[in-house]
Amino acid sequence: AVCNCLKGYSGDGKTCTYISLCSQNNGGCSEFAICNDTELTERTCTCKPNYVGDGFRCRGNIFQELLRDSNTSRFYFHLEALSIRDISGPGPFTLFVPRTDILNNDPRVRDWVAKGMMAQILRYHMVGCASLLYSDLTTFTNITSLHGDPIHISYSQ
Repeated sequence: AVCNCLKGYSGDGKTCTYISLCSQNNGGCSEFAICNDTELTERTCTCKPNYVGDGFRCRGNIFQELLRDSNTSRFYFHLEALSIRDISGPGPFTLFVPRTDILNNDPRVRDWVAKGMMAQILRYHMVGCASLLYSDLTTFTNITSLHGDPIHISYSQ
């Protein structure tokens, strides 16, 4: 007689061990989530503390997200170097982040740093009290930066 383990179990058929959905690849949950087995073939994903999302996609605060992406990490390092914490609260915020390669290679950036203007430049790329999406940017023509200056918005299709 051949013995086989039921679905969701592994073993030689005589001794079977439950296979946790969460044991492989965190059960398909975000790396920033906790996976919990609920039933034989089901699990729940819950974002870890200080992260938000549905468990499958979890985001940290704005500083964590800037640091995590190589295209935005240089912006983060400038914020840290200047101790800029304007966006450390609950938000909402919108950032217009120049890519890391631009911040690393544009000679104007070195000039701004040398002249002590970088904090102003960074705040010019931040908008408080609003989480602006692309659709919002196609309807607004002006918004105010955290530096207090208007940002003029234009787009073309």
